[in-house]
Amino acid sequence: MPLEKTFELAVELRRDYGALVRSSRYMETDETRAVQSRVKSDAMSLRTRLMSGVLVADGASFHARCVEQMDISNAERSAGLPDHSAYLKGCLYDIADRCLLRFEPPVA
Repeated sequence: MPLEKTFELAVELRRDYGALVRSSRYMETDETRAVQSRVKSDAMSLRTRLMSGVLVADGASFHARCVEQMDISNAERSAGLPDHSAYLKGCLYDIADRCLLRFEPPVA
């Protein structure tokens, strides 16, 4: 997939996430907060590993690792819960859009 299409898809996932968050019918408030906290926690753990040198990756590889973590988190959801893959990724891109997560490695 060309890079510009990846960006377009990320923007669309972020927009979908924003619309879902504003819809009170999508998830219960406590569940929404728990999922958002999980995404923030996973993003912080990955970014910390990147900054400390434990995880060595360029920007594209780190981005891929973050997306992969969202798939892992989705797979770990409790039995019977609906698939939240797009929601998790939308939340990840919302965090990045607010400049709380950078996919580029730190400059030495």
